[in-house]
Amino acid sequence: MSQMLRMRTDLEIAPRAESGGGFSYVVKDTPTGEVFLLREEDYFICRSLDGTNSLAEIQRAFQRRFEMSLSAQHLDALIRNLEDTGLLENTTVRAGSVNVQTTEPIVQWRLGDPDRLLRRIEMLCSWCFSRPAALFAMLIVAAACGISVRYGDDLLYEFMTVWDLGEYVFFVIPGVFCSGILAEVSKAVACKHYGGEIHGAGIGSVLKIFPRFYCDLSDVAWMPQKSVRLRIMAAGLIMQVLFLSVSVIMWEKGIPWTSESTFWLVVILIHLFALFFNANPLLNRDGYGLLTTWLNVSGLRERAFQVTKAWVRRKPLPEPLSTDEICGFRWYAVLSVVFSVGLVIAITFLLGYLLVTVLEGLGACIFLFLLYRIVRGLIVSRAKRRDTQFTARHA
Repeated sequence: MSQMLRMRTDLEIAPRAESGGGFSYVVKDTPTGEVFLLREEDYFICRSLDGTNSLAEIQRAFQRRFEMSLSAQHLDALIRNLEDTGLLENTTVRAGSVNVQTTEPIVQWRLGDPDRLLRRIEMLCSWCFSRPAALFAMLIVAAACGISVRYGDDLLYEFMTVWDLGEYVFFVIPGVFCSGILAEVSKAVACKHYGGEIHGAGIGSVLKIFPRFYCDLSDVAWMPQKSVRLRIMAAGLIMQVLFLSVSVIMWEKGIPWTSESTFWLVVILIHLFALFFNANPLLNRDGYGLLTTWLNVSGLRERAFQVTKAWVRRKPLPEPLSTDEICGFRWYAVLSVVFSVGLVIAITFLLGYLLVTVLEGLGACIFLFLLYRIVRGLIVSRAKRRDTQFTARHA
């Protein structure tokens, strides 16, 4: 690779100070709106790609600047990654770009621009970001924890009873969807509070079956303070924990085995399921966003799978990485695959058991239809990825 390479001149670049010292750089592709995060070492190489420096000169300059050698393999991997993301001149965007984490579903139905509405909500709820409000929320959570410890056996027994009834469990799926709306709106309001803008919202679906509400939080990547980005990503989880705590308190205040008590049990069950999915870093939700923000690792999931695939096939790495980073990516990819496969199997059998138990023959037909949709969704998603990769290779 001896040709002179040049970074595109229409990119917006903003430095971001890191808590441990040094800088990372946020790069925005203006025409497409995609945002990328570069380490200081990677940005130095990108800045050196000005059309006048050869790769050998870049390696020598890198060694003088950071007092460490830059292997030809790592430099070649970084350049391939820049070509794939379309950040070099005369290149197009290809599959496998490493961009700042987003949590939008693949299939989307856009609902418009909610920025003005969110601004009004933020003005009404700005007091929620004060210290007294935070202290009050902590007291509510502490009270719920105390109730759970003291009446844990009773709560578990009533849970099992409600679960055995079967019909109440079907409220969990729409309930988790509503809890997801609450979490996304909370993050969007927090983003507005800290000066960001939200110009997109909509409804997506997982495997074309389970609905999911989302807001466009790409503005969070441009916020320079890591603590602010963490607060925004945690806002949805905090709101779900708060509602769960209130539900536990209301259950304890009610009369056992009444409709009111059963209602609060179902609400608790809904928020437990919502938190299980939303806080899990192995799924592409808020827990994953918090992990990538905390570690300053963009596109963790995609990069982990790419690195692991290259390692299994004994091919060159898609980007320059240290030994510890390669090991971390491998572990994350393995854990994600094991967890995701186990989760799909568990949910499938549980859903089938509930449908057949409650609705018998009709439930079996519904389950077979849902199973067909899940399998078809997986096949279509895989086919689309193959088509995208084929197009990228021949672009």
